[in-house]
Amino acid sequence: FQVPEPSVTPEKIKFLLFNKTIPYSKTNKFLGLYFDETLCFDKQIKEVKTKCMNRLNIIKILSSKNWKLNHNTLASLYKALIGSILDYNFPCLNSFSESGLQN
Repeated sequence: FQVPEPSVTPEKIKFLLFNKTIPYSKTNKFLGLYFDETLCFDKQIKEVKTKCMNRLNIIKILSSKNWKLNHNTLASLYKALIGSILDYNFPCLNSFSESGLQN
């Protein structure tokens, strides 16, 4: 049994510097979270809002009388489609900026 050599994907290696003398990226995505230079998570808030609104539109369509889904099924869909996004982002919720949350 031979252990494979670990490989590094250059596209996944990024860094964020808080120094103006060296070029840097203003936002980087790491484990599904967007980090920016001020740690106010503005891009993350926009991403979460966009994902939730798109999925909420699906639930709105499915909640019409034509689909004949009961409230328990719709609640399960909400928990699976939207609750999972909010749960994943909950740990950094305290770091979200007030202005970002109001938009």
